[in-house]
Amino acid sequence: MARILVCAVMVAQVALIYRLQLRIDGLRAHLPAGYEVLYLPTGKHIQLLSFGYQQLLADVIYLWSIQYTGDTEAPDRFARVEHMYTVISDLDPNYVDPYQVGAMMMVYEMGDLSMAFHTLDRGIKNLPNNWQIPVDAGFYAFIEARNYDLAIHYFRIASERPGAPGVVRRMLADMYRRKGDLATAVAFWEELYRSAPDADSRRIAYNHYFDLTQVLHVKILRQAIDAYSAVYGHRPARLSRLVDAGLLRELPRNLEGSEYLYDPRTGEVKAPAPFKLNRRE
Repeated sequence: MARILVCAVMVAQVALIYRLQLRIDGLRAHLPAGYEVLYLPTGKHIQLLSFGYQQLLADVIYLWSIQYTGDTEAPDRFARVEHMYTVISDLDPNYVDPYQVGAMMMVYEMGDLSMAFHTLDRGIKNLPNNWQIPVDAGFYAFIEARNYDLAIHYFRIASERPGAPGVVRRMLADMYRRKGDLATAVAFWEELYRSAPDADSRRIAYNHYFDLTQVLHVKILRQAIDAYSAVYGHRPARLSRLVDAGLLRELPRNLEGSEYLYDPRTGEVKAPAPFKLNRRE
């Protein structure tokens, strides 16, 4: 009799659990897709419950975040993206992929550059020896934001980190060129030329150094001619007049030692040698 009573109680419990599960499933069916993200606590709170498995939880949340943001049926699937990736970086600050993949999604799917830079800035702070993350930020600043100063900021950080390839300093030099700071760009390419580790790197650096030096010199000479004309009311008969007038300490020559070409009738100054990279003034 007792055995029958125990079995009856067990059957009743199973039936109750089954009915409760059906009720829960019915309630969940009426919830919007992706509702779970609303209940994701902060990284610090999760750490308290992780029992030392923060990295594992970071992996789980990262994979879940990719699935969640890829669910086109989830309303406002990008609404709490920054929170999700902040939680991941709080749990595992050294986890590289979420910084890079998260920023890529924020840029190309959400169109939110500010959020992407915030995410990458966390990675730059948390991973002081990683050069790839500031390079990503530099590319977004250059290609997407067209902000050369910001790109310079990130490429400079990347260039100073261990293991950064030489191409990072080339990108930094090119940002100065694009910004219009030719003197700094020339100085960078000169340093890259003189410190080049191999013949190919030296050739690349020299070509840029050569071309930009000519561009810079032509710009300096044209400015000096304009200043001379403003003072004397006419163009100088020859470039040496610019030195005589105190507008230049000496006449520049290109890296091959050639003088710049000057036409006093038009005031036009030209480079004395062809540009090595088919660059135009």
